Amino acid sequence: MAWYGAQASGGREYSAMDYQRVVRELRQFTGRTHAVRTEDFVRSASLAGLEPRTIRAILSDADGTDLVIVEDEGGTIFVAEYADETEAKTHRLLAQAKSLAERAERRRQFAESKLPRRQMALGIR
Repeated sequence: MAWYGAQASGGREYSAMDYQRVVRELRQFTGRTHAVRTEDFVRSASLAGLEPRTIRAILSDADGTDLVIVEDEGGTIFVAEYADETEAKTHRLLAQAKSLAERAERRRQFAESKLPRRQMALGIR
């Protein structure tokens, strides 16, 4: 069974075993007192053999599915213990999603109103 990573994270294919391995490793960093630098986690010896983009894709897919990852300003991550810890990133994600949706709509409107289609609809005679 193959899983596919989040597009924004590199879109790498990975196995269910890879997913479980990364999530199991991340659970060791539960709570703010156990935070780890993201770079150090990605380069972890226990995750050797996995591409950094694949690890990031797994982190993205696991976030909100099997656990919630907290990222702080210092470039560290940890698994949330409390709902309060998750709010800042959740708000950032919602703002980012809104901004992306607005951009997509602007692009669609521009393309529909100002750009021709390569093929015009075929008229029936």
